[in-house]
Amino acid sequence: MSYFFTPPQKHDSLILRSYEQKVFSVEESRIYHRLGNDANEKVLEPLLISLLPNQTREEITPYSHEGEEFVYVLEGILTIFVGNQEYQLNPGDSVHMSSTIPHEWANFTNKLVKVLSVSTPRIFGRK
Repeated sequence: MSYFFTPPQKHDSLILRSYEQKVFSVEESRIYHRLGNDANEKVLEPLLISLLPNQTREEITPYSHEGEEFVYVLEGILTIFVGNQEYQLNPGDSVHMSSTIPHEWANFTNKLVKVLSVSTPRIFGRK
């Protein structure tokens, strides 16, 4: 992967300009951009996440972890699974939940979905 992407640089500044945002992780059908700084004392993890189109139900494996999550849909239709429930969120919709409840997101449409996600504690390691 490092052949295709420049490894993320540490960002300690208070302000992150839009042109400074870099992809820091690509996992299966998701592309992650970190929106905050890398200061160790920070608890929130703000992310811009793009979900690629045409996921399948077989790819969905709900998981849980400590903390809480807030997700705001910027673009597209996001399907979110929380406990035994399934919801479709449209642009402008949001969900705020305990992360201890099994959950997962998906993009079953043929268009890109973009969400703003803020969670605690930070799940991704700092570089």
